[in-house]
Amino acid sequence: MPRGSQGEKHPVDQVDRGEKAHAAGRPSLTDQPTPSSAPTQIEIQQQEQLAIATAALRGAAPRLYANGFIVAQSNSDVSIIMLTNGSATSVLTLSFIAAKTLIGELTKAMTNLEEAIGETIPTMDEIQEKMKKAAEARHESR
Repeated sequence: MPRGSQGEKHPVDQVDRGEKAHAAGRPSLTDQPTPSSAPTQIEIQQQEQLAIATAALRGAAPRLYANGFIVAQSNSDVSIIMLTNGSATSVLTLSFIAAKTLIGELTKAMTNLEEAIGETIPTMDEIQEKMKKAAEARHESR
């Protein structure tokens, strides 16, 4: 039987593509759920953080460099004393929550770097231990 004969409707015919469907109380294609193109709250936060980071890196925010550090802790926060060649140059004090979050973010950044370059970056303690062993080996060979 041909489609639409004797008042029979094909399922596709039951969904209009415009205002007639709404007027007749039938579903319209525009009523169908569609993936949201609006950014999620997390995406908005990530975009905001990227904008802040970009502005800070390009702007006049103070820049600090350290090749060492000391960690101090009180009952309410943790401080990182930044060292450059053994001298204290600045102090960063964080709440415990911010410090723990920083640890996670730094861990992710280092993991991404190490995966990208295919190497493990040694810690200062690991380098110090290797240098100590090398010095001991040189001393023994004399």
